[in-house]
Amino acid sequence: MNPEVDTQNYSKSSLHLPSSLRELRIAACQAKSTQVRERTLSEIIADLSKPIPLGLISLKPITKKINNEVVVLKRVPYIKTYILSAIFDYICPGWEKKDQADYMGSEVCVKTTLIIHASDGSFSRDAFGTEPVSSKAYGGPLLSASAQSFRRAASLFGLGKYFYHDGTAQATVKKIFAQSQTNEKNDNQQERDYVDNLSLSNYHD
Repeated sequence: MNPEVDTQNYSKSSLHLPSSLRELRIAACQAKSTQVRERTLSEIIADLSKPIPLGLISLKPITKKINNEVVVLKRVPYIKTYILSAIFDYICPGWEKKDQADYMGSEVCVKTTLIIHASDGSFSRDAFGTEPVSSKAYGGPLLSASAQSFRRAASLFGLGKYFYHDGTAQATVKKIFAQSQTNEKNDNQQERDYVDNLSLSNYHD
C-alpha cells in the first residue's frame, strides 16, 4: 500500500517516516504537492527527531592507515543528501536550503541555511562543512562540504541528531548489520526453497 498524506489531518497527527526509499519518495511527492503549513515548529521537530528507519540509513567506514594498510576502525551511520531532501519534503513541505561557499587557503567551507515554514512562523538553522581542496571525495570537495553542512543543519532541527552520540550511533550500526544478516538468511532460504521446488518439479516430470 502506498503511503498517502491526509491533508485534512496533516496538522493534527504526527508523521512517521516510511521504511523504504520508494515509499518515502511517493509520500514526499504527495506532501510537497499539498504545500500544507498548518503544523507548528514543535510538531515538525518532534517528527524530525524520531528514529530513522534502518532502510534509509547508510554506513560510512572510518579508516586509518596502519603499517601501509588501510584499517577500518568503525562505521558510522549517516543519511544521504537526496534522502534528507525527501524527508524534509515529507515532514515539512516548502522548506528551503541555501548554500554559501568560501575558499579559505587549502580548504573549502560551505555554510548551509535551512529554513522551515511552520504555522507559527519561519525558522532557520545554520551549519558549516569543510573539506580540503585536495580531497578525492566523491563529487569533489565542494559537494562533500555541502553534504556535511546539510546534515549538520538538519540535525539542528532534530533529524539524525542521535547519530552524533557515539553510543546511539554504534547501536544503530549494530541494528543495521543484524538486519542485513537476517535479510541475507531470508534470501538464502528463498534460494534453497526455489532449488528444492525445481528439483521436485523435474522429478515429477
